[in-house]
Amino acid sequence: MLDIVNLVLICVFAVVYLWAFYNVPILAAGVRDKRKTERLSYLQKKPVLTGEQPSFSILVPVKNEANLIGRLLDSLKKLNYAKDKVEIVIVEDGSTDNTLKICQNYAQNFGNIKVFARARSDGKPSALNFGLHHCSGDVVAVFDADSVPETDVLSNVAGYFAADASVAAVQGRTLSINSEQNMLTKFISYEEGVWCESYLRGKDALGLFVHLKGSCQFIRRKVLLALGGFNEQTLSEDMELSAHLVENGYKI
Repeated sequence: MLDIVNLVLICVFAVVYLWAFYNVPILAAGVRDKRKTERLSYLQKKPVLTGEQPSFSILVPVKNEANLIGRLLDSLKKLNYAKDKVEIVIVEDGSTDNTLKICQNYAQNFGNIKVFARARSDGKPSALNFGLHHCSGDVVAVFDADSVPETDVLSNVAGYFAADASVAAVQGRTLSINSEQNMLTKFISYEEGVWCESYLRGKDALGLFVHLKGSCQFIRRKVLLALGGFNEQTLSEDMELSAHLVENGYKI
């Protein structure tokens, strides 16, 4: 019995040490890269958009989001980007609440919003593929209904695509908007901050695999179509697409 306990303990400690051996250097690289970029001027932190602005199709899959979709659409209306370069494509995926009516009301008042309703839901990847075929922008942006994007998000992202033709996708940082609500939300917001600002940054600095997160993600439409869109047979379409991009030599 003692030998079995010892064997279990050895396996547990081995897993912990292997995890630390792989992840601690990544976190250290992320912290180092963050400190380095903070020493640069603001304009040097991200590419500056020069020349013609790319057009964006903002793809929003929604299902039973009546309490949230209005807040997202209000935020998208305030985006600081050329209005003729932005279209909003909403795929209403078989909602049983008031989501479709709310989306249609916004579409009636704002000409760059298109709403497509599906009677039956086949999951988010299916809704994304359905909407993709109604997108015309150079870049497809994906936002979930609970997102509240900052007004300069498109102009910030556009610079990365304009600066490097090999960049096929960009992942924006996500933040909790209710981080001060209680201790749990504060802890989760800190965890998300470390994940984005240190871990993913470290993987990027070391040239390791950096995946998309399913929301606040931006992909060149031609590349997305060439890869066949989103995999409808998986629950993690963002991770699968990220791997597919890297396998084909594209940069995230």
